[in-house]
Amino acid sequence: MAKKKANPAWMKKWPKKQNVAEERFNRFVKPFEKTLGHMALRIANGKRELAEDYLAKATLKIVSGTGNYQKGRPKQNFAIVIARHSMLNDALAERSYRRTIREYITTSSNRNPGTKNILNKLGRSNEKEIIKVVKMLVDVSDLSQRDKAMFLHHTGLGGNTPKKYRETAAHFGVPTGTAQRVIFNARKKLKEMLSEK
Repeated sequence: MAKKKANPAWMKKWPKKQNVAEERFNRFVKPFEKTLGHMALRIANGKRELAEDYLAKATLKIVSGTGNYQKGRPKQNFAIVIARHSMLNDALAERSYRRTIREYITTSSNRNPGTKNILNKLGRSNEKEIIKVVKMLVDVSDLSQRDKAMFLHHTGLGGNTPKKYRETAAHFGVPTGTAQRVIFNARKKLKEMLSEK
């Protein structure tokens, strides 16, 4: 029976296999977690869920960007600069998205040229996403079932083509003025929901 060869000396000094991402997280994120958390909360205007999203995305960017870290530079500055850029970009994108949805709610009739301009900027895939968000907002709003149905019917979000006020009024058996008031109040309510802090 052959004797087992001993491992060479260099193999004994070889470091144990480590999770690189975890090691980077422990060096560049964990010591500054509290500071990064406060910064995320400030940028998210105190909304905890949003702040957690910002922090998670920033953490990924810090961990993946450690290849650009220059030795001797303070790790805290490195982490904070990347996190700040990431969080501010996310906040701006979110505000822009809310603004787009508000504009869509305001001009949500395909006969309105303003809506076509908004949708041209968005592209077809984003249009579907925005319609989905608006429907979700309508669903969770405290509007009555009749008002929700009337808004969806009038704007064409209920799967039909957009209607004129008199067509919506006739469909629901109410005066035209009532249909206009209901739709105006629904749009106002949805825009308020989007601008809540």
